[in-house]
Amino acid sequence: MHIIRPKNENYYMSIGIPRALVILISVVAILLYLSEKKIPLESAFKEENNFVAKTYLYDFSSYRYNNSGKLQEVVDAESALDIPKSKEVQLVKPRIHTHDGNKNIWVASAERGVMRKDNSLVILRENVLVMNKNTQSKVETSEVKFDLKKRIAQTKEQVTVSHVAGHTIAKGMIADLKKSKLELQNQVKTIYFNVNE
Repeated sequence: MHIIRPKNENYYMSIGIPRALVILISVVAILLYLSEKKIPLESAFKEENNFVAKTYLYDFSSYRYNNSGKLQEVVDAESALDIPKSKEVQLVKPRIHTHDGNKNIWVASAERGVMRKDNSLVILRENVLVMNKNTQSKVETSEVKFDLKKRIAQTKEQVTVSHVAGHTIAKGMIADLKKSKLELQNQVKTIYFNVNE
């Protein structure tokens, strides 16, 4: 039995659809799909380097120890958002507990916060409450920066310090976490309550 083959090798290709037509139909189909989904063409072909993975952590806790290995700070949050390319972790309902053994105990909480990944700085924002357990002082403000390496908390925002006889309002404060010392900065005004009335 003898098989006869055509002399032109492209004979079988000429029967099918030309490659250029297949490519054209594919491009038109992709463009129609993207326009239907209302996806901008430039974002459909972004570089892979622009992709940022995100990790959500629930019941987040970070611990910091002093040079002798004793627990010094704990930063907790209901949830945390870790973006790998960022140097920060975003916190939801954060709480800070800082102390030196059983002395100089400070507790702070807020609605939102940001913590540097090296644990050196935590910024609390929105409905910030800072309490010194030793002196029973309570500070309310909108933002506080905790420098955990220097062991200082500070803000330039308005603060309200509550105490038994009334409250004190000031613009800015610096708290030395090691010495349990609270220094009010500017425009300090104290209001006393008359407990006899």
